[in-house]
Amino acid sequence: MKLGAELVFDEGKQLFKLSADRLKGCYILLDEASVTGTANLLMAAVFAEGETIIYNAACEPYVEQLSRMLVRMGAHIQGIGSNRLIVQGVTRLSGCRHRLLPDMIEIGSFIGMA
Repeated sequence: MKLGAELVFDEGKQLFKLSADRLKGCYILLDEASVTGTANLLMAAVFAEGETIIYNAACEPYVEQLSRMLVRMGAHIQGIGSNRLIVQGVTRLSGCRHRLLPDMIEIGSFIGMA
């Protein structure tokens, strides 16, 4: 598995378990530019040892917003807003103040109703 994690399927419980003593930075090429996939990888990569490069990352405002918030919290992320993100792992994050962007789907719904 990527980031040094191990994926195990539990036959009895019919579920997958992903685990690692410590995540390790790596190169990740996403088959599809997924917002959820990119966000999950970003959050994991922030705490992974070393450098993680995520290529074909989603560029949506949600990912950019998450990246900027993580940087305010102490993460080291380069390439924000592009499809190539470089993340240097850190050992801890701190809190921050963050204003959320409006939901694009909700905005589209209101435009459609007008």
